[in-house]
Amino acid sequence: MTEMLNQYNNALMNGTSFFNEAQAFHFSFKHIDMFDQQGAKNFEKIKQETLKTSASLPYSRDFSKSNLETNKKEAIAFTEEFLGTGTAEALKTIPIEKAALPLFDAATEFHYDGNQRTIRAGKIILFRTDLSYSALSLVHENTHILFNHPAPQKGFHIHYNELLPILMELIATIRFQDTLKDSKLLQHYLDIRIKTLHSHFEEYSSGIALRIAGAKNLIPIEYSIHNSYSYIICTIYALRLFEQYKENPNATKQIIQSAIAHKITVEQLLQKTNTSLKDNETIIATQKILKMYQK
Repeated sequence: MTEMLNQYNNALMNGTSFFNEAQAFHFSFKHIDMFDQQGAKNFEKIKQETLKTSASLPYSRDFSKSNLETNKKEAIAFTEEFLGTGTAEALKTIPIEKAALPLFDAATEFHYDGNQRTIRAGKIILFRTDLSYSALSLVHENTHILFNHPAPQKGFHIHYNELLPILMELIATIRFQDTLKDSKLLQHYLDIRIKTLHSHFEEYSSGIALRIAGAKNLIPIEYSIHNSYSYIICTIYALRLFEQYKENPNATKQIIQSAIAHKITVEQLLQKTNTSLKDNETIIATQKILKMYQK
């Protein structure tokens, strides 16, 4: 009972912060990907196929050992090579610490000021600091920090918040498999992504069911729906954009650079790359990965 109460209180606290911050910055909560019949149909198709998978999380021992300084060095080198000099300053200056996070998780402590429209990073937290996977987490969190400074424009669809960080992780696995001597890094990374995609679809479905049932306190439920939807949609789109990167690295790299620097919006990135729930190639990209895990 105590554990359940703690989970509820955490969800309430996280949900309240999420909605207050998004509203202060005038971000959008609209699920625009499912505004048309084809998008909704394909979302349901991916959901059903994901729920048939049997992916399991890898063990920490499945990753190569790599200390924090090496992971920082590799994350900095990849980021500055991909995005340009100075784009990894946060990794050089912001405290990075290990904390009791869920398995293979990471987070950045941000300080939000809706009046000044600033989102400032305080510290980066990793569940482990001595695995090759942690280098990917540093790339992920640094991408969040870059994208949040300056803050995205008003009307930004909050559900796309994880897209660029997940995509940058995927691209970084290509380099880190060699430099960190972890030949199975991409495979184990996909294990984590598909396992969590499965969990997020379950969370999303449960949240929708509770909303329909008229649950009393909607803040934790609505937060659960929005948070799970964000990871679902961003994983689907990142897998397609990763394919496009491998097919045409230079062109895709330029579009990613522009989106992270706010020269174009994430919505424009998706339009330019024809990435959407309506696009057959986008759906196929995820389906190809899901087939590796289906029972």
